[in-house]
Amino acid sequence: MRSTHRRGGLAAGLSVLAVYVAAAQQPPTAQAKLARIERVEAWVAAVNRHELGELDEPALTVNEWGLEELRFLWYDVTSLTSLVREPDVLIFFAPQERPVGVQQPNAVQQSVASSRRYPQLTYTAKELGRLRVMAEKLGGRTDGRENALLRRGAVLHADLAMLAPPSPVRSSGRSAGLDRYIIRMDDGRQVGAETGVSHFEMGRRLLDRIGTRDLATGKVVGPEGDDVARVWYLAVETFMQLRGDLDPRNCQRALELFPKDAETLFFCGALHEVMSGDRRQAALRSANIPRGVTMLAGSRADELSMAERLFRRALEAKPDYDEARIRYARVLGRRGRHAEAVAELQKVTSTNEPLLEYYTALFLAGELEAVGKEDQAREAYWRAVKLFPLAQSPRIALSRLGGTPADRQAARSAVLALASDLNVDEDRADPWWTYEYDQGRHRVPLLARLYDAVRDERPR
Repeated sequence: MRSTHRRGGLAAGLSVLAVYVAAAQQPPTAQAKLARIERVEAWVAAVNRHELGELDEPALTVNEWGLEELRFLWYDVTSLTSLVREPDVLIFFAPQERPVGVQQPNAVQQSVASSRRYPQLTYTAKELGRLRVMAEKLGGRTDGRENALLRRGAVLHADLAMLAPPSPVRSSGRSAGLDRYIIRMDDGRQVGAETGVSHFEMGRRLLDRIGTRDLATGKVVGPEGDDVARVWYLAVETFMQLRGDLDPRNCQRALELFPKDAETLFFCGALHEVMSGDRRQAALRSANIPRGVTMLAGSRADELSMAERLFRRALEAKPDYDEARIRYARVLGRRGRHAEAVAELQKVTSTNEPLLEYYTALFLAGELEAVGKEDQAREAYWRAVKLFPLAQSPRIALSRLGGTPADRQAARSAVLALASDLNVDEDRADPWWTYEYDQGRHRVPLLARLYDAVRDERPR
């Protein structure tokens, strides 16, 4: 569901839609736990040695592990963090899996926690002893170094998802939701499907184990109080949206954790705005998916409603969030509320970024045209032309609007000049062609924020 596009030299390739593979957890088997503790030790070593943002040897080692190995690793890291926080614990249970469903517009903050009791994990005396040694090296129960391990582990798995070739899907049993069924789409048509290990999901599950105890109150604050976790979700979301990777699971969990954060609300609103597009909707309706796979996408109306709600909440949290206001107005216009869209766009004064100024002028022109104010629309289209002189969209609109003989001649000349320059890179000439991906330009600063936050946070 991604059409090939370029922006600043980055080729995005085909679009993908990741859907949730329904899976029930099963307790570990005797065969699978033979090398379990060695794998945990290798993972801790990889987390400590991994150079952030690099596809280095420690990362490639973890990338060789399949679904079964990651499932047991998830279990055992959970046991390891439990031992740091409660050194005398003797009974361990498999962590709860978050059930994932289709997100509806009125259920953004609805909890998906499960009360189901999961299978007990068993360790030999030798295995438990090795886990205790690792726990002791991580420090005392109030040091918080297990949280450093979880944060850096989540970054390691995010780097794998962003940089590494797909991990093998080797599993003799159920994957506990650590796999992704990916539909590849081009121009509204399904062109392929595949299943792969979801390192992003592994990262989310590691972050879910973050817990900091307030010594004064005794209350434990989870990832919802951790700014590194918040930036991790933002960085991952911008990366995926830049690539056209439409996986609502990341936003679903981010919104549960950070329901009032303006950046989280903005990027998740952008995801649902993109998913409401005609090509995406056409591909969703025609997608051929196997039994047991749940499509995490709604209708055009549902996705637009969700996008509107999230953008509005972003503006409530941060009233001067111009990029959120521009996209909010765009969604209002697509829903036929043109006068409201005009009012919102007229609140955007100066963004100090030509890209956003262009979108403001282009969308305002379209909304003014929709309410019959053609003279004002024409002025706004010309403002867009001045910002990006080779952009096709405002010139074509001007040629359609007509107006005075001088207006028609100017528009005709503009279109002819456009047609004469056949060597123009379309995406550089007209930002409109990459509007669905442009929010991903925030990926670089967000990743820098994430890496800086954990760079010196070595667990041991």
